[in-house]
Amino acid sequence: MSAGHGPSSQAQAPLVTAQMVRMALTCERELWLERYGDPALRGTLSLAAQTLIEQGREHEIAIQQAEFPEVERVPVESWEAGVALTRHALTTGEVAVLWHGCLEHSAPLDLTDRVFVVRGQPDCLQRVEYLGEPAYRPVEIKRRREPEEADWVQLDLYTWLLRQMGIATAPGELWLGMDDLGRPWGRLPHEYDEDRLMTALLRTIALLDTAQEPPIWIKQHCSFCPWQQHCHTEASQRGQVDILSGVGPTLRVNLEAAGLASVTAIAACSPDDLLQVRGIGPDTARRLHASARAWVEQRPIWHGSLPTPCHRAGWMFDLETQQAGEQNAPWCMGWCDSAGNTQIALLAPWANMETLTLPDGQMIILAPDVASLWTALDEAVGTGDEPIYHWSAYDRTVLRNSAPPKIRERLAPRFVDLLTVCRNAVSLPLPGWSLKDVAPYLGFPWPGGDDWLLAYQDYCTWLENSDVEALARACAYQRADVQALAWVWRWLVGQKTFS
Repeated sequence: MSAGHGPSSQAQAPLVTAQMVRMALTCERELWLERYGDPALRGTLSLAAQTLIEQGREHEIAIQQAEFPEVERVPVESWEAGVALTRHALTTGEVAVLWHGCLEHSAPLDLTDRVFVVRGQPDCLQRVEYLGEPAYRPVEIKRRREPEEADWVQLDLYTWLLRQMGIATAPGELWLGMDDLGRPWGRLPHEYDEDRLMTALLRTIALLDTAQEPPIWIKQHCSFCPWQQHCHTEASQRGQVDILSGVGPTLRVNLEAAGLASVTAIAACSPDDLLQVRGIGPDTARRLHASARAWVEQRPIWHGSLPTPCHRAGWMFDLETQQAGEQNAPWCMGWCDSAGNTQIALLAPWANMETLTLPDGQMIILAPDVASLWTALDEAVGTGDEPIYHWSAYDRTVLRNSAPPKIRERLAPRFVDLLTVCRNAVSLPLPGWSLKDVAPYLGFPWPGGDDWLLAYQDYCTWLENSDVEALARACAYQRADVQALAWVWRWLVGQKTFS
């Protein structure tokens, strides 16, 4: 069943949706900005974030097909029509499973005389026998494998709506992940908690009512928020402490409690002063102070030294996998020497370790399988002990999970995480440590696109129709990554004075 969100007959009544309630729990500021913010400041999600959201939709469809393959799709013209159809289906018991049913109930929720329209659209409503009677249980489906507090509140809301609509309910379920058969990896039972739900609803209403802008909290969920850039800009201009590397919500609260509520205040004190703040040890104090100075002085601030082995020239290495953040097998590898001379190996299932020269002059190795990709790297870097520099622990993880054992044993001792080396030595006035932020800040002229997903899509285009121009773009992305690593390494070893 699919439904659009057309105008309601209760259009004048305040509207509260399940998504608003989730938003109030995960980020009060996002909900407030959606209500009061300047739409011109609302940005677009990154392609990677959009892809992860789309993968969530595809995950739900896959679960649906595995659990209930016989699904009849019933299009509806409006939200009101969806509510009427849902009510009829559930009260008559005509359907055993309803996907994306439209639930709505109007009721007073706070201490005023206002009547609110509350809406929710569960992933699935399943008819079951409960206490000897037919009932419907709401099901929420998530691609991740760990529950969040907002998941339970969302199921609370669906249960409440069903009951207000006169539908008998059974305990809901939260379906997490996917097993090898395409079914939910975990099915967690939901226990309805009306106090928890009402607290969340009142919190949502309070945010919708207030003209006072909520504080900015930089968190992981920001990557999936269209207001991310606006909030980062505001936080930087205000000198909020959580723009500093390593400052999360708990440390921010502790710093504010100690009277260190701004970057300027932290930069003005000493590392020894920071040791008096709860949760801060010597290493954190040194890094935090250097990070604050970097932002205030707008320049790199050294707080450690470059390990002697890292002064050695070696190889710069990077790889690309099908999905960022997951331990998938690589489809592309690139490496270069300290001067930036680059080689690239690419997964091409039909190939037999052959070479191809691209229109831009880059020669690439076509490998038939992942083991051959690792073999190409192993042969290129030789049997010496020169460091193989990479950015973050992800590359080492992929090496461990996908390289042949003998190659893994030879290469693993040579892998050096340049990101960790960099963070242990110097602070930069940047909101994060992405190579695509660090290298340009240090002067690297990043060529062309810098989105891993676009590169992967170009690679897929080449696989499908042999488009060498698309392949050249994908390989240009990979080449830029390893040459940026070489640039950062040369900058690090070229610094003569630390302050």
